[in-house]
Amino acid sequence: ALTDLVRLHAEETQQSRQPSPAVMRAFADEGLLRILAPRSHGGEEATGLQFMELTQTVARADGSAGWTVMTLNEEIEISAGYIDPATMTAVCTSSPAVIVAGSGAALGRALPVEGGFRITGRWPFVTGGPAADEIVIGATVTSDTRPRPLCFALVPAGQVEICDTWDTVGLRGTGSHDVELHDVFVPAERTGVVATGRHTVPDATLFRLPPALRFPFPKVGVATGIARSAIEAFSDLAQGKKARVSRTLLRDRPDAQLAVAEAEALVGAGWWFAAEMVET
Repeated sequence: ALTDLVRLHAEETQQSRQPSPAVMRAFADEGLLRILAPRSHGGEEATGLQFMELTQTVARADGSAGWTVMTLNEEIEISAGYIDPATMTAVCTSSPAVIVAGSGAALGRALPVEGGFRITGRWPFVTGGPAADEIVIGATVTSDTRPRPLCFALVPAGQVEICDTWDTVGLRGTGSHDVELHDVFVPAERTGVVATGRHTVPDATLFRLPPALRFPFPKVGVATGIARSAIEAFSDLAQGKKARVSRTLLRDRPDAQLAVAEAEALVGAGWWFAAEMVET
């Protein structure tokens, strides 16, 4: 139901190099930016296939929006995976809905202090940061322990510096800028400390998968959504387009018909293979 809104703002996101706040707010208000959070936290606890279907549908309308919706859901997944459950339940059930962007990469330093941590660092590729209310980040705890524990922290967006680094051709409207924290205090209840990324808190199906398996498959939805949109665009063009040296419309040329058929087969085979693996 939101794809018309996505299409309406697609050009705006290209020009501004960031997601449309109206679009992301609409997705958040419909509960579509917390679908990976556990039900115990107020999320939807969606299956992998449901998540792929969501990202494919949005990416078919606009690739940048599809990538952003995918990533914002992944970031609230990271938050729910490690941060205090009471805090995350409040985030997932808030009204208006909270939008969480961020990075799970442990690129910052977390210094333990009374009541929490002081965190410093810089994280690249924080998709959706300009539209977010909260930013989740990963850091290593400053300690004598080897290996050092990981600290995940949920920080209000107003305390995070967004660096204007995202100037690309592809996925231009995702606003995937770098972000920085400069010795920011984060209360303990907004953090989670674990030995490794495998030590998630919720006992839910998705969180039993290691990070290397949780995060690759949603990209299939974005890729196939963009591919299906390209096939549709070519098919529409072919209705009235002729090659420079031909009088035959593209739609009537066997080579064009074959190219579309091969593209459909390739995309379809890739999608269903991934879907079967995720469901299995």
